[in-house]
Amino acid sequence: MRVLFVAPDTGNSNITDRQQRLLTDVSSTGINVTPLLGKVTVAQIVQRLRGGQYDVLYLVAHGYPNGILLTQTAPNLPNEELTPGHLSSVARYGLKLVVLLACDSVTVGNMVATSAQVDTICTVTQLDTDTAYLTGSLLAQGLADGLSTRDAFEKARPGNDVDYVYLAARHVDTDSKLTGTTDVISIRIEEHDRILSEHGRKLSEHDDILRNQDKAMIVLKDKGILKVPVEAVFGAVAFVFLIVLFAMLARGGW
Repeated sequence: MRVLFVAPDTGNSNITDRQQRLLTDVSSTGINVTPLLGKVTVAQIVQRLRGGQYDVLYLVAHGYPNGILLTQTAPNLPNEELTPGHLSSVARYGLKLVVLLACDSVTVGNMVATSAQVDTICTVTQLDTDTAYLTGSLLAQGLADGLSTRDAFEKARPGNDVDYVYLAARHVDTDSKLTGTTDVISIRIEEHDRILSEHGRKLSEHDDILRNQDKAMIVLKDKGILKVPVEAVFGAVAFVFLIVLFAMLARGGW
């Protein structure tokens, strides 16, 4: 198992100390660890992951719904941050698990689990507390012992596990069958199919009515009751039918 351990410098000595302790613990389990420390950029992370050489990604950094903060720059400059979209993209290159030890990482983790379809573990707590460090350390030990990602997560779960979240990879097709939901495109296709079927049924009904009216007019003409040519009456009825049909189609959004 190969782990990419990303722990950017936050400027907080307490956080730096916990990042170093966690790196030491993960390395001591025998897992093959590659650290990215200090000033970390998005380009560095992409370069490491795009080759598909890693199984697990550890991210120990400040997080928020817009992404993972890598470097905080001057107020007038954009921060260096790993967005949920970028993380989802690189996670597809061979990762089996993403571990987000960040302050607010559930939003990012949800996108990774859904878009990249990679299991994601989030420790939603302040980095300068021991919770992120302890759960990260115990999780690594469980993985090194050969446990599945889920079992390793459960074994590392703290007593107050409200801040420790496992987001299983979500496959859209499978989830649709299980929950009975479909994506937006499928819903629209089904709705159009329903409308077409309804219009087809109404057309058949009108066709039957026209045939019956035609038969009735022929009988009336044969008996001398109807003096107007059948063709003229049929044309008038057909014209009215077309007007009604176009009105129905317009009401149905076609």
